[in-house]
Amino acid sequence: MAPRTWHNDLQKAFFTAHMAEFVTLQRQSKTYRFWGPMYEAWFRQFPEEATLGYPVPSADGTRAALTPEELKLLGEAIVARKKQIRNYFNNNCHKLEPAGAKQPKSNNSLARMLFKAKPSRERLHKPIEIFQMRNNESIREACAQEGHDSLNEESFAAANPNWVDETDDAQVRRVKDAAATRMIVRTRVVKALFAEASEEELQAIADVLEREKAGEVVAGGDGENVGGRTPAEYMASIHESWDVVKKVHKALEKMTGWYGFTMWGGPNPEIGGELSMKSVSFGLTPAGNDFEQSHVSFEKDVEVPFQHYLRRCFPANIRLERALDPKAGVTPFTEEEVTLDPRFRISNPQPTTGAVKPKPKRMAKSKRKKKPTESDAPPPPVVPVPPVACTTSATLTPPLRAASNWSGTHWSGTPAWDTTPESGPGAPLLSFNSNTANHDVAGGSSASDNNDADDVFGGIPASEFFGGKYSGGGRIADDFGSGDEDRMDYSLSPVSGDNGFGMPPVPTTDLE
Repeated sequence: MAPRTWHNDLQKAFFTAHMAEFVTLQRQSKTYRFWGPMYEAWFRQFPEEATLGYPVPSADGTRAALTPEELKLLGEAIVARKKQIRNYFNNNCHKLEPAGAKQPKSNNSLARMLFKAKPSRERLHKPIEIFQMRNNESIREACAQEGHDSLNEESFAAANPNWVDETDDAQVRRVKDAAATRMIVRTRVVKALFAEASEEELQAIADVLEREKAGEVVAGGDGENVGGRTPAEYMASIHESWDVVKKVHKALEKMTGWYGFTMWGGPNPEIGGELSMKSVSFGLTPAGNDFEQSHVSFEKDVEVPFQHYLRRCFPANIRLERALDPKAGVTPFTEEEVTLDPRFRISNPQPTTGAVKPKPKRMAKSKRKKKPTESDAPPPPVVPVPPVACTTSATLTPPLRAASNWSGTHWSGTPAWDTTPESGPGAPLLSFNSNTANHDVAGGSSASDNNDADDVFGGIPASEFFGGKYSGGGRIADDFGSGDEDRMDYSLSPVSGDNGFGMPPVPTTDLE
């Protein structure tokens, strides 16, 4: 059987009418504004004198004359009633659920779902604070001996039995005075006990403080290799970053209903610390395009400024420090094995090993005029195309597939040399139109991973395109998500006259 309640239906209706205001101020930590006006309204509607059988005050607030004993009993009854009222609001604010009483359960679920992290401290503890945490029981006993527990609103009311002031300011003043007195007593007791602490206790406090300092340096320190992170650890995190960002995007889209775009980059330890960057969008327009695809000048307006930003953030010395050490167990890619898109490539100065050879002296120029030879003739003009850093002298093996096999199913269109002025000087470029949206298979799941060392072109490795027709190395460059037009650029020298694609031989001059 449930216990009998001390309030009737009319009083419960009073609580319900004031509950929303209480919850609102409770969330703002301003309930002290609530109690005074609420008590005044309560005792005006339910005077405590009627409960004790005393004359009820008139409408203008005039009270009948009471004896000192009656005033004392009235004061004690009012204090007890206020305690009941306060307990009711605190214990039932979640049950009644008025408008705005509860925060949505999912408000903080995004951070918990992504990181499941505890809130971090804003500062280190002071030694006396650590002492309080370690000696809470002894401090509580000492405070009780000093009368700490008796310093409350009830004791203040009992010390002044003739008070009848029920205004808001008077009640708040009594609460604040009691709290301030308790704080003074506790502070005095803690300081006295801390001053008398033993050497063992002080040493234990110092050890706790040192551990806190060490943890803060690892978690929030500045400088390179924070917390002792090695280039290999950076590389492992870079590999994981793609999945992390996709999870963040998925959670953001689910929780907020928003769309967005993320671009990040920095030194890539696997390629000697050179800069790489990744980008990913979430959310599509009605036409089915994400941010990168719908931005007509994405490369110029977004990628290039971000490249300059990374260059300023990571100078050459930091990029070299991030390079993987071959002795660490992971062999970094060499210049011959990795080719970054020229738009994003920033060369690193290589450290000098051994003695520096002096620059040979130039011999005096002969005044004798040479006969003009074929080699002295001005070279033919070179079509400007994007530079490629991939060079090698190895001769490619015969192809596993004929050139005709890698068109049709995966690609369509006629191969042609790229002659666009913005391509820049360098190696030739073959352009094709892709029929497939996801051709960048091995290096990553997207056309934005900027790492084409192990990519395939329409399902066929880049090394199989040229057979015995060319010597040199090549790779496939994707479109970085800006459309369906992809390209294959390479640095080669033709071995025979026919290049195998039904086009004139590639010029051999000025190829890197």
